[in-house]
Amino acid sequence: MSYNTKTIIIAFDLHGVVSTSDYWKILKLGLRNPGSILRLGLYSFNPFFLKKVYQLWRSHKVAAAYLQMVETDYPFLKPTIDFLIQVGNAQQANQPLVAFIKQLQARGYQVHLFSNIGDLILDDLVAKQPDLINLFDAICYTHAHTDYVGKPYDAAFHAYHAQCNPMGKQVIFVDNTKRNITAAQRHGMIGILYRSANDAIEQISTLLKP
Repeated sequence: MSYNTKTIIIAFDLHGVVSTSDYWKILKLGLRNPGSILRLGLYSFNPFFLKKVYQLWRSHKVAAAYLQMVETDYPFLKPTIDFLIQVGNAQQANQPLVAFIKQLQARGYQVHLFSNIGDLILDDLVAKQPDLINLFDAICYTHAHTDYVGKPYDAAFHAYHAQCNPMGKQVIFVDNTKRNITAAQRHGMIGILYRSANDAIEQISTLLKP
């Protein structure tokens, strides 16, 4: 099947796809914030805290849900929230993929960001790396008022289509998590499991060939 700029959208996940963790920056943040490291270290032995973390992990909650838990249930850890946001946003752009996204847009394709990033973390990222976020024609992310439900849940895909794809165009979606790709395919998307920038670029280019 042949796709064109009027019938197709290319959507990307953020972390692990368009951007990757900057471990050197994370290390420096840790060295500059020993108090936060200490507080988090102390609570790593708290069975009630660990139980809540495990429950969030089992339900595939996004990172912002953990921050919400810290803010509402653990006053001792509230001073670590800004540190945790900074760690989450210690990202570096995937330059080959960024260059390809710019090429797609120059050819007239719509390019979207479909991420599990939460509102607080996104606000911080926009302030610090506006060029990365401004790459995209539309952004779908998670919110507190929807209890930070993200991929792979159906509600996340319904939200994406309602907010970013009301015309029901075909979507090519690139994500680095297999369960998210499986869910995307269940919702009619063409899923590409991200392994490397070159692999993703090659697969997208093949799909877009006339």
